[in-house]
Amino acid sequence: MNLWARATTRKTDVAEHTADRLKPKRNTEPSKRIIMNNKSLTIATLTITAVILAVANLIPFPQQNALAAETIKDRDYHLVTSRVQQGGEGLYILDNRTGKVAVFTWDVASRSVRLRAVRMVTDAFPQ
Repeated sequence: MNLWARATTRKTDVAEHTADRLKPKRNTEPSKRIIMNNKSLTIATLTITAVILAVANLIPFPQQNALAAETIKDRDYHLVTSRVQQGGEGLYILDNRTGKVAVFTWDVASRSVRLRAVRMVTDAFPQ
């Protein structure tokens, strides 16, 4: 390298070094006031969701009992719901082909539907 090349290289190096010193330094760390990290955001979201669910759980809603008074008629079957004397609801199924009626009720103790009786329709209407 000749003398002229060394002199110009030193001048440019000094100029770059001076320019770097005069530039304002950027803050490479994120501002703690502005940016919330992912963990804090997740905790805040879960907390708000938990509060909403707790409030919704404490609000009393009126009890609504199932109400059924419908008749469904097909060519072979009729389905009717009605109250039974023992309390609760009963499902009456009439088979038009055989002429039989079956009565089903909800058993609270076993939490299942129970067959109560199967009879001929003619037994319900004696002559």
